[in-house]
Amino acid sequence: MMTDPVTAGATRDQQLDIMNDCQRRVLEIHRLPAPPKHDQRGQILRDEHGNVVRDHTEILNSAIVAVRISERISKLVGTDAPARYEFDNGVKEAAEEAAARVLAMRPHLRAA
Repeated sequence: MMTDPVTAGATRDQQLDIMNDCQRRVLEIHRLPAPPKHDQRGQILRDEHGNVVRDHTEILNSAIVAVRISERISKLVGTDAPARYEFDNGVKEAAEEAAARVLAMRPHLRAA
């Protein structure tokens, strides 16, 4: 079954739009001040100096979600693929010549 490239491209673009919007919203949450932490009775917790103790759980969770969205975007656009580098400084040819010399000296090594 072949995938129509136009449809696949449109779907990818649509997914990227959705993920970019989600990431923007998650980062908005991430930038909000952490809410106060409460004890079991619902009272706001304070430290020894009377400062409100903040609950950073949601802020940290939003960072995790933002990273996961970034990873997914990278996969969609292909930026997570390892880069390929080819160096042509004669090494391949030298290796092929060396292999040919070895095979010439040892004919029993040749593939049948």
